[in-house]
Amino acid sequence: MKIALIGCGHMGSALAKHLARSYKLTIYTRNKEKGRKIAADLGVLWADSPSEAAKGADVVILAVQPRDLTSLSSTLELTPDQIAISVLAGISISRLQKCFPDALIVRMMPNLAITAKKGLIGLAEDGSLPEAEKVEIEKMFAGMGMMYWVLEKQMHAFSALAASSPAFVFTVMESMIDAGIYLGFSSVLTEEIVLTVFEGCLTLLREKHGHPGDLKKQIMSPGGMTVAGLRALETGGIRKTFFDALDASCRRSVEMSQE
Repeated sequence: MKIALIGCGHMGSALAKHLARSYKLTIYTRNKEKGRKIAADLGVLWADSPSEAAKGADVVILAVQPRDLTSLSSTLELTPDQIAISVLAGISISRLQKCFPDALIVRMMPNLAITAKKGLIGLAEDGSLPEAEKVEIEKMFAGMGMMYWVLEKQMHAFSALAASSPAFVFTVMESMIDAGIYLGFSSVLTEEIVLTVFEGCLTLLREKHGHPGDLKKQIMSPGGMTVAGLRALETGGIRKTFFDALDASCRRSVEMSQE
């Protein structure tokens, strides 16, 4: 199978590294110096234009910025025997079909953790994709993390919950590190403690197969220090803040699809 990858930002580069191990890959990115270096490092082909990259490819992965879709579609013509996999946040299948009317369209939303093989990947199609092609797509991205086929109308929510939320988690971790420094620990020790706390929490959840709320109760004691801290979090509106953050990300994805 021949694959063309157009766009080599953070996600595009991660996909290129993964696909280069098993497929004949051709890449293109507007930053030609960067693109040629990536191609040389991975031992894959470099193309001077999107159309050159896509020529003869079975699958064309679109990993450019959403704002670049219009200009890309004006220079790229796909054929009925090609599958276009779009990583463009908020861009609907119907809009992609207008840009590439002959190709089969698949939407894909990975999160940053695919770079560590612990990612989440959401996939959506409109019902026209043959089962054999779905299986082949799953094979292409196997090993990068968990994959889920979802309804397209769920992609906005999936993008918020799986792709945007790691930034929220990193913000929580950063805040805990700052607080640890305030409490008197060195930045190096504080970071080590916080990272170990998160790793430990994930291990507990996986090994005990419990709900986070149940494990939280095992740490709390009546009138103790933990419940005092939790009260401060609730007073600060932590739950509402996360509801609002995920809702805002989801609504922004909807807005992007309409722009």
